[in-house]
Amino acid sequence: TFVAITAAPLIFLDPVEDPDAKFPAQIASMKNSSRTEPTLVDGESSAHKDWLLSYGRNDPRKGTPGTDGFLSIENRPDEKVFWNFKPAYTFGVSVDGAAFTSVALRKDFKFGPIQVTPFIGPALYQSDVFRHFKSSEIVQFRTGFDILLQARSDLMFGLGTYHISNAGITNGTAGIDVFRVSIQFHH
Repeated sequence: TFVAITAAPLIFLDPVEDPDAKFPAQIASMKNSSRTEPTLVDGESSAHKDWLLSYGRNDPRKGTPGTDGFLSIENRPDEKVFWNFKPAYTFGVSVDGAAFTSVALRKDFKFGPIQVTPFIGPALYQSDVFRHFKSSEIVQFRTGFDILLQARSDLMFGLGTYHISNAGITNGTAGIDVFRVSIQFHH
């Protein structure tokens, strides 16, 4: 169910390419902010990169790692890779020893100052990287979404959730549902 909710907007919807057409007042105020764009050096890309930092907890009733908290850092480049998808590269660790890294595909849907970002992709996961390695856990899938609110032209605050599991391929599924708060910086 969670995968279907996340995947449907990714596959069937495309973000609005010209947000000025729907929300001219908000966009105009963001464009008139004091932030200036850096001058490009030969060979540099004009596409921006966003960094999302988050902290969240796994559902404690599940009995899986992460109930004491997951910290993650995510790089969200603005380049489209194909079919209007953009990449997201994530690394996360939990206080109780779990860790994951993920490469996901995402789309950013903007509604004035609010951005909704669903994502889906493979993840490498271990429930206890400091004590023992479990080969049955390594390959997982990560799906989720974030709802972010524009605070300034270079700063967003948000809430989100993600699920990590292997869809029952082996009995080494992570089975993690993390609810998180986040901050996203424009770089």
